[in-house]
Amino acid sequence: MKNSEKTRDQLLKENHQLKSKVADLEKSQIKQSSLEEYKDISFRDLFNIKDIQKLQDEFSNATGVASIITDITGVPITKESNFTYLCNNIIRKTKKGLANCYESDAKVGKQSIKGPSIQPCLSGGLWDAGAGISIEGKHIANWLIGQVRDETQTEDQMIQYAKKIGTDESAFLRAFHEVPAMSRKKFEQIAQVLFTLANQLSKIAYQNIQKSKYIAEQKETEEALKESEERFKTAFESANDCILIWDKEYNYLYANQSAIDHVGTTRENVIGKNIRDGLGHIPDFMHLWMKRIDTVFKTKSVLEVTDKTEMHGENVYTNSIISPIMDDHNNVSSVCVVYRNITDIMKAEEALKASEGKYKLLVEHQSDMIVKVDIEGRFLYVSPSYCKFFGKSDKDLLNKKFIPLVHKDDVEKTEIAMKKLFKPPYTCYIEQRAKTKDGWKWLSWTDSAILNEKNEVIEIIGLGRDITERKQAEEKGKLNEERYRLLFNLLPYGGEVIDTKGNIINCSSSTAKMLGYKVSEMIGKHITKFLTQDSVQIFKQKFPVLLKGKPIDAEIRMICKDGTKLDVLRAAQPILGSNGKVESMLALNLDITKRKQAEDKLNAKVKQLEMMNDIMVDRELAINETRKEVNELLAKLGEEEKYRTI
Repeated sequence: MKNSEKTRDQLLKENHQLKSKVADLEKSQIKQSSLEEYKDISFRDLFNIKDIQKLQDEFSNATGVASIITDITGVPITKESNFTYLCNNIIRKTKKGLANCYESDAKVGKQSIKGPSIQPCLSGGLWDAGAGISIEGKHIANWLIGQVRDETQTEDQMIQYAKKIGTDESAFLRAFHEVPAMSRKKFEQIAQVLFTLANQLSKIAYQNIQKSKYIAEQKETEEALKESEERFKTAFESANDCILIWDKEYNYLYANQSAIDHVGTTRENVIGKNIRDGLGHIPDFMHLWMKRIDTVFKTKSVLEVTDKTEMHGENVYTNSIISPIMDDHNNVSSVCVVYRNITDIMKAEEALKASEGKYKLLVEHQSDMIVKVDIEGRFLYVSPSYCKFFGKSDKDLLNKKFIPLVHKDDVEKTEIAMKKLFKPPYTCYIEQRAKTKDGWKWLSWTDSAILNEKNEVIEIIGLGRDITERKQAEEKGKLNEERYRLLFNLLPYGGEVIDTKGNIINCSSSTAKMLGYKVSEMIGKHITKFLTQDSVQIFKQKFPVLLKGKPIDAEIRMICKDGTKLDVLRAAQPILGSNGKVESMLALNLDITKRKQAEDKLNAKVKQLEMMNDIMVDRELAINETRKEVNELLAKLGEEEKYRTI
């Protein structure tokens, strides 16, 4: 009878082992992560072990099973919960028993997408169950439960276990009877709960990874922002112009060193102070600046002003540009003021106005045209050269407005330009078309205001010059240049023009953008500066062909400003001069990086599919053989075959 029971037990054991083998084969279907970022991650990196220990203890107390979390080799990560005297003080005290425990823990904890693993322990035959914990397919830990006895286990089986591990048989049996018994159904229910908890920990592990990545990216962004702010600060501090920043309550947020030096104080006396602290002794000027700040906050537009103040007993003239600083919601958060000292310019202007020599420019033999008009634009004086150019006498012009002589398309810009005459530096420059005796001509006018003792504009003197030929040449050149630019920049490919030495003399915006440069950063550089070493060799081989007047094409690699490399299909065509010799070359670039990457991915995917096909064929064969073995064993037991085989 005992021999019969042994045979049956052995067959059941072998049957279980075969089932495990089939499960292992099915496990091969589990998607494995290919992400390099997870290769060195461990369970301890992702969780607070103290919190996990508490969760494990509470689970064991609630279910009545022993519990522990190990790495994938079976080495414990947490402390054991509710371990029995049999396992802790007998089995694990033997070398063989401990080794069997580690092996059993590793097996039962194997990762599965279908459910928990359940099997008898290799050292005591007690029921064990486990579930794998993973991150993106990478198996990182096992949550194991068990140490409950099967009601079908016999004392003879326990004695055999005791002999195998080399421990006292009597002590083994006494401890065995103290192990709680549990029905398989209830144990399977607890194992399913374990599987759910392990899967939840896997999700939490992935979330922890993503959180860590987010924190790292945020830190990187903050570092970049800090670097940008440092560059911003350096640029502001090194500027010759005075720069100030005010908030809406008129508090100084920033002042560069030029501004500090201008007012002759220290940074501590400015930053954090209010405008009332700095200009409170000049109420009118203070309120004027408060009004200007309010205007910029309200209009969200740039304001330009010129001021005259007394400093150290002398008049100081400043020109200021007040600009809004916008926040993320397109609201003005503060205003930036950039101002410069124009005292020298204004003094020179004042000296010029005080000099009668200014008015002596109105000479009768002046080749340039000279006029004087009142603030309404009526002629007060016209030079003979002006009358001759327009084919009119001074009687035809005096007390008449000059605007009717201006082309209708240029009237508005003329009026806008002349408004500058009524504020410092009281000058303006205008280019306009006018109706002359020979038709429409282009004239340039440099105008200056004449002020009275109250600094009020009373008259305007204009110096005019015929610039028709220049404008015609500019328009022709501009048209040709615009056509060339549009053709060059609107090509579907990027491109450059290089000279016979390989230096870039022109570059399309698309090429510069492709490589992460500004056009100005590429012009004047040798083309090899933007090529990899292998591509430089290709250039040296192909360039002599271009110099001989023949087109070329080649696949090369170009280096971006940030160091990344692009695969580029490059075609170059020589440009011949009037003498028939090569003067330069036009090269067109097509970024084929994505195409090359797609080709590489496609080739890799094809190889992967071929490999997976081979694996699946081998798997099917292995499963079939295993099923045959199972059927043979079932036949020995007198049971019907369970699996169909091929």
